[in-house]
Formats: sequence, C-alpha cells, structure tokens
Amino acid sequence: MPKYSTLDVPSSAMTESADVLRNAWRNGEKQFIICYENETPVGSSRFKLTFFR
Repeated sequence: MPKYSTLDVPSSAMTESADVLRNAWRNGEKQFIICYENETPVGSSRFKLTFFR
C-alpha cells in the first residue's frame, strides 16, 4: 500500500489516471517531472511555472 494513501486527506494523485496528466500537459495547464529508478517510475512532481517581473 502506498504510504500516502493512509493520510487523513489522501493525495488525489493516488487515483489520477495517466490520461489526466497527459491532458493537463498537452493543454499547457501543468508541467511535471517523473523520477525513474531502473526504468521504473518511483516518484513525480507536478507544478505550474509562473513568472513575475
């Protein structure tokens, strides 16, 4: 069982499909990075870059 699934407020990432991420990336809504270990995804972070002047 993933360790974040037992939190009082579980992460929505536990139930998101790859399609949700793919569509957010294609629409320019979010960027993300995936960490691989021996070609197996072991972590990720999703973010939105905002620039201020």
